[in-house]
This record gives sequence, C-alpha cells and structure tokens, in this order.
Amino acid sequence: MKIKSLLLIGSMAVFGMAMTSCSKEENLFDNQAAQADMFAKYSANFVKKYGPIDPNQSWDFAPMDPVYLPVSKNTTRSAADFSITRSDGSIYIENDILQYMHNNMKAGGNNSTNGMPFTFEATGEDFYIVPVYQGVASYFWELWVSIDGVKTKIWEKGQDLYYSTDAEPSASSQWKAVGTGKDGVPDAAKSVKAPFTKFTASAGAELYFFLKVWGSTGAHSSNQLGGTMLTSLTPGKMIALSNAPVPAYVKQNDYDAVIVGCEDGADSDFEDLVFMIYGHCPVAKFHKDVEVVEAKRYLIEDLGGADDFDFNDIVVDMQKYRTDRIMFNGTEENPQYVGTSTLPDTEGERAVLRAAGGTHNFTIKVGNTTWSKSQLEGYSFSDMINTGWGGTPIYNDLELAVIELGANDWSPELNNIEVTVEDSKGIKVVTFPETGEVPLMISADPNTMPSWSKERVDIPSWWKIAY
Repeated sequence: MKIKSLLLIGSMAVFGMAMTSCSKEENLFDNQAAQADMFAKYSANFVKKYGPIDPNQSWDFAPMDPVYLPVSKNTTRSAADFSITRSDGSIYIENDILQYMHNNMKAGGNNSTNGMPFTFEATGEDFYIVPVYQGVASYFWELWVSIDGVKTKIWEKGQDLYYSTDAEPSASSQWKAVGTGKDGVPDAAKSVKAPFTKFTASAGAELYFFLKVWGSTGAHSSNQLGGTMLTSLTPGKMIALSNAPVPAYVKQNDYDAVIVGCEDGADSDFEDLVFMIYGHCPVAKFHKDVEVVEAKRYLIEDLGGADDFDFNDIVVDMQKYRTDRIMFNGTEENPQYVGTSTLPDTEGERAVLRAAGGTHNFTIKVGNTTWSKSQLEGYSFSDMINTGWGGTPIYNDLELAVIELGANDWSPELNNIEVTVEDSKGIKVVTFPETGEVPLMISADPNTMPSWSKERVDIPSWWKIAY
C-alpha cells in the first residue's frame, strides 16, 4: 500500500462523497459505478448498525470554543519527571476549611476579583490534591491536570464525594453521597469526605488545571465530542486562594494549602467545583499573555470497506491560534478583568496529523497548502499509525506532522477539508457530509472527546446524538 500525499488546500467542501475520474477516460464510468456501489453498501450497513439518520442530524460536533493555554515553551520533560499515586481511602475536610471557602467564594456572588489566570510551578516536593466541594449545577465535568504537557485525569463530578451536616461524623449513615446531578454539597455541610491524589513533580515543572465540561449530567448523556475545555488560564474560570487552612487530618508544620475554585457556567461564583492543593504546594504563577487555540478534529473513513466504521483512517486536527494579552485593572490580589487584545504577528493556522489508519493512497486538501504523507520519516506507506493496531496504545496528543497553513486557508464554518483516496478500484473524494447524510467524516472537539476508536472497533452509538 502506498499513500502518496496528504494535502491541505482550501475550497468549499460539503461532507459526503464525490467521485473523480480515473486517469484513463475509458475507466471513468466503471470507477464511478464501483465507488457508488461501495458507498451504497456502506450506507445501508451504517443505517442497519446505527438506525435511520434524522434529517436534521449534523456531523459537526465541535463548538470551536477558544482554549486558553500557557504560551508555548520548549521542554524535554516526560511522564518520567513526575509520579501520581491515587489514594485507596479518603481524607476529611473540616468545617473551618468549608467556611474559608464559603467566605471567599460566596454562592451566587461575583467572585472574579479574587484571582487571575494562573499556572503553578512545582517545587520538587510532594503535594496532594483533594476535592472539597461540588456546587449545584446541571453540567457534567472532569477535572484534569497538565504537567509540562502530560495530561492526567484527577476526578470527575460526584466521584466518591460525601458530606455530613455533623462536624464530627462517626457513623457511616451520617455520610451522604454526592451524585452527578444537581444535588451538590449543601451550605449546611460541616464536613466532607473525598479521595486524594499524591503528586511528585520535578522542580520547575509547569502545571495547569482544566475542566472538560459537557452540557448535561451523566458520562454519556451529552455527546462528549462537543464538550468545552476550561483551563486555569481562561479568564473568569478559575481562581486560586492561598493561605487556606490545612486539613487537621494531615497537618504538618511545613505544609501549606491552596484552594482553587472553578466556574463551569457564567455566574462567576467559582464554586461549581472546589478542590484543595495541600502539602508542599507548587507556587502560583500569574499570566498576562496566553496562547488561544480554536480547533476541530476530523475523523475520516476512506471507504476501504462497506462495514468499517472506526473513523480512524485519517485523524487530523485543524487549528486557529493566536496569543492574547489579558488586561486587568487593580493588583494581583484584587484584579478586575478588563478584556483581551491579540498581540501582533501571533495569529495563524495549522493542521496536526494525529493518526493514519487507512491502507490506500490518500491526499487531504485545505486551502493552498499541500503536504505529503511521504514526508513522514520512519514509516512505510502501509503502516497503520496510532490506531491501536496489534494492541499498541493510541496517543491522543501525538503530532505525526504539524503543517503551517496560509491565512484563511481553513473555514471551520464550511468544513472545507477534502480527502482524495486512491485504491485498486480507482479514485474517490471524501468531503464533509450534508445534514442528514451518511457520514464518511465527523468533526469533534479534540480537547474533550475520548480517544478515537481502535482499528476495526466501530464508533460507539452514543456519538449519534440526534437519532
């Protein structure tokens, strides 16, 4: 199998499948007929597996919400530079900690003046992270941490979180579980019991936290292909409060504590999720300049078979990026967010190839930029790359190639990405599907979606939210 080229060029393309002629005119009809027959079989099998397609079904799940990140820096760190130990038990959060939180993050109030966008810098000593509070909200979220670019899930909504209205609960019946719905931890709670995680990171490692947020409760009740990523550098989404009380259960003379409040909506009270960092805490670093990325991930089938729905033949992220300067009045201790301005000469577009599982020649076109898969070093054309083939892991953030695009090459509204596939039956062109069509291409939010399917593992039915 040879895959000659992966092109990124720009023209309006609607998702579906169009047929182009073979190099020999006499083969034109045979090629079109063969490809039409294959697509008809594929479409019938797709509907048989997933059910009839709603005429209003869109295959564009990516909201294109901006994601705020630290300005890129060169680093050679890896997962070997830190360790994570998850607890088998729980830690008790006493009433004085809950009162400190309530005094600084009043429910329903505007607490945005209590902080500004931040990361943390590790000191090289151990620290711990524990959930403290869950507010009343309908969204479902997961809490993650990035340590020098290596991302790790810490916790999710309602996971092993309990509260009591007794300041010193003893009987198990006094603990009430907090679920994934709107129940939350009530203001009357006097103590909380929650799991904790131990971290050891090299001195100087950069940490930032982020939430993956979906629009309703339950892990799959809202389509995770279209979630939102809110980081500690997103204006108005996280605040860090130093000098918090250290839990008596673990208190040592050299321990300190930081409480971080998170906002998953727009009311600015920052108590939708509250967690504590305690131990030898990393040092908060406030940021004025942040990288902003708006992205879509395209998951593409090359129609190599009539019953293949893994959508990993080509996985490519399209990104618009810039550097914003976040403007505040006041001080770091009492900031008033004013807005953002984009720094000159920082805007651009790029495509990032994540996986290539197809076994046919293919070309991608977006705008006037072209790039060939043959430029990938260390791979043969027949390799199925980063798709879990043979039990190998899938790396969600692997960059097989980063291709800088021209200004306005890519239109996220038009989804103008076109894939040309060549196999023994001729040449096919795959574009983004119209509403209600059987798809060969799906777009998703790369920041919140689960990893794409492994080789020959069909996409889960919960991806189809409008059926």
